[in-house]
Amino acid sequence: MIWSLDLEYFESINFNAGTEILYDLLYKNFGKKYLINKNSESSYQDKNYDIFYKKYCKYKNKYIKQKSKNDFLDWFKTNKGFNNLIIKESKESGKKTIAKNDIKKDDILVKVPFDLMINYKNFVNEEFIVELVNILINHKKNNIKTQYINYLPNDYSFLVHNWKKDKLDIVKNTSIFNDIIKSKSNKQLRFEKYKKKYDKKVTDEEFDWAYSCVTTRNFSIYKYNKKYNSLVPYSDLLNHSNENNSKWYFDEKNDSFMIKALNDIPKGEEVFVSYGFLDGKKSLTWYGFFLEDYHNIIVDGFSLNYNMNKNLNDNIKLKLKNKLKILEEDYQKYKSFENNDDYIEPLKVLKAEIKILKNNI
Repeated sequence: MIWSLDLEYFESINFNAGTEILYDLLYKNFGKKYLINKNSESSYQDKNYDIFYKKYCKYKNKYIKQKSKNDFLDWFKTNKGFNNLIIKESKESGKKTIAKNDIKKDDILVKVPFDLMINYKNFVNEEFIVELVNILINHKKNNIKTQYINYLPNDYSFLVHNWKKDKLDIVKNTSIFNDIIKSKSNKQLRFEKYKKKYDKKVTDEEFDWAYSCVTTRNFSIYKYNKKYNSLVPYSDLLNHSNENNSKWYFDEKNDSFMIKALNDIPKGEEVFVSYGFLDGKKSLTWYGFFLEDYHNIIVDGFSLNYNMNKNLNDNIKLKLKNKLKILEEDYQKYKSFENNDDYIEPLKVLKAEIKILKNNI
């Protein structure tokens, strides 16, 4: 019965993953008991251990994530960074930022000193991605700005340049497919360029992590008329909206990257910035999320969206019908994936294009 009692106690702990005391308590009460009971002949104990071990790993990972967050926020504050937001976990976007208090229009939400940023001096307006990737990889290897780098995401499998064949097959007949292939090709070209210029021994995983960070999180700023491409701690946590309620800029007087409110924002509401106006294709191929409400399809020079285009002739409508038939067949083939979170974005694309075609026939 010892394992049964332990599991009840385990379930009763409100482990918010924020304190080393609770983590230590978990190990002392459960980890050591596993070592004692691991080789037990009792199948009952072994079964309950499996349940416990899965929970233990879950909460251990949760603790590590929270510790990384706390270390980052302590580093940010100690180095004169400022924020008036709260970071929350989000199933849809990984993380989101919400207003800590009621915010007034023009209030400063985030302030990031230039020295906290990872900057590439792009004074001749050249291709910057490989250069910034190199800086980021070197920072990681040499433990520079470690608290920020450790808080960057590790999993970028959701980006289209990392999509495998199963996801590609879902969108292979959509208007976005060629752009996804181009994105994968661009990554490979930059990988080869990086190896040739900087490090032949860099692994696929090392490059992909840094490349994904740079392509999804960099800001272009101007400081005394000089251009920098920069990774900006904390500011890169804010999600995008085409109807953003905040804006970012570089303040030369304060030598800081700033985000301020564009309107009043109630406490608890998510704060969004703009990454530039994004349609469905750009949002997916650049950032890995699909804005279906802003998607359109180009057919013979006509831009099609969810509103019927009344200027289409019979020949174009016949093309649309044939295309619709293909996409509907694809949807029937892959709709069983709808309950799998890994396939949300490709299926969104497929369903959006079916809807657009139906509305224009």
